Amino acid sequence: MTAEFFNKKFFKTAFIVFLIALPIGAFLFILFKYAVNLPFRDDWTGILLFLNSYLDAHGIIDKFNLIVENQYDHRIAWTRIVSLLVFKVFGVIDFRVIIFIGALSVFIILLCFWFAASDKSKNIEERLLLFLPVVFFLVQPMYSEILFQADGSVSGFYPIAFGVLALLILDKKSSNSWAGLGLAFIAGTLGFFSHREGLAFLLAGTALLLFKKEWRNAVVWSVSVFLIFLFFQNYRVNLNSLYSFPFDFKRLIGSAVYFLAFIGNNFGLNRESGYMNSLPGFLKYIVSLLPFFVGICISIYIIFLAVKRYDKQNQFISSILVAALIITVGASLSRDAQKDALVSRYRLATVLYILSVYISAIDLIIDRKIKMQAVKVFIIISMLFSAGAYALKIKPIREHKIILVQSFKTYQETGKGLISIAWNPEDPEPILKESMRKKVWKIPE
Repeated sequence: MTAEFFNKKFFKTAFIVFLIALPIGAFLFILFKYAVNLPFRDDWTGILLFLNSYLDAHGIIDKFNLIVENQYDHRIAWTRIVSLLVFKVFGVIDFRVIIFIGALSVFIILLCFWFAASDKSKNIEERLLLFLPVVFFLVQPMYSEILFQADGSVSGFYPIAFGVLALLILDKKSSNSWAGLGLAFIAGTLGFFSHREGLAFLLAGTALLLFKKEWRNAVVWSVSVFLIFLFFQNYRVNLNSLYSFPFDFKRLIGSAVYFLAFIGNNFGLNRESGYMNSLPGFLKYIVSLLPFFVGICISIYIIFLAVKRYDKQNQFISSILVAALIITVGASLSRDAQKDALVSRYRLATVLYILSVYISAIDLIIDRKIKMQAVKVFIIISMLFSAGAYALKIKPIREHKIILVQSFKTYQETGKGLISIAWNPEDPEPILKESMRKKVWKIPE
């Protein structure tokens, strides 16, 4: 009996663990293979220029102000703290290390969903099986545009990671102690100081506490969020003219289209993939409408969850959806071109919709047999989604590395070539020379 149990249970569980390890292993493989110790785009100002200025700063106040000051229309204090830590530990900036730290946030989110979604009453085999689609949906390279950019991977991923962690702590610990509430607020604040998207999770924290009917904690949390928000009193918001009079209905329609396409952007081909132009006309039209159609479907499903009062059943996932919707609304009010909704820097935020749809759908199925059949369907969908992500992204990821390496090789040979990998400043050479003079960073041999 023991041998039969071992043969069936152990090997079945081992096979599920193997399946979970596949996307994680593939993700780590492309990360180690294609990450390079070279600056790209915002790395020039967000990391190199910051460290150059930080080394010239005198006194704690000046250095603190440098850490928390605006980067365009964001505050990226966490990126600067990570950069400083890497610089202090290694004595020089290594962009690969920062990229790895940024990618670590994906696994923080993964662990948060494991602890949030796992029912301890279920056996380990069933818990792992239920978790399998989460891994395939989350740990994949659809975020490649910022995954291989040091500044982007930290400032783009950690608002989500810290935000999800804050909501998890609120869900599990807020009613038990002030310490739990404080720990959640620290995590949420770190997300807010990583990128503006962190604010969505702080606001969603209020929603979660209201879902749980923790009125006192909701008031304390909301007041604390307001006090933190005062720090952003000089924050620059680039909203379009949606609220101007008379109303610009063209922009209003554009924002609505953007909203829906943003929700479904993990199912679209963006301009960086390079595949859209190779499609025949009719197929190109169908593919271009797919994220919009997916966005409509998910929006209808969210309305269904609201009518069903799913917030009474799963406050964590409900608050995740609130945060995702706040991010989507904010992006929709500041951008109105559908093509901008498909860039991969937003895809970690919007993959939260996919995870929430899966977990809520499984929660709402009462019959265990039907539930497990649904899980198997989601496993197949998630595997296809992951495979499609690799099929679409490997080429752009490989080309990104080639362009970076070639640009610096050209610079070393001719003194030109850096402009193609920096959009602000237009000429990054002064930053490079100062960084090398101060031994902040050097071009790898």
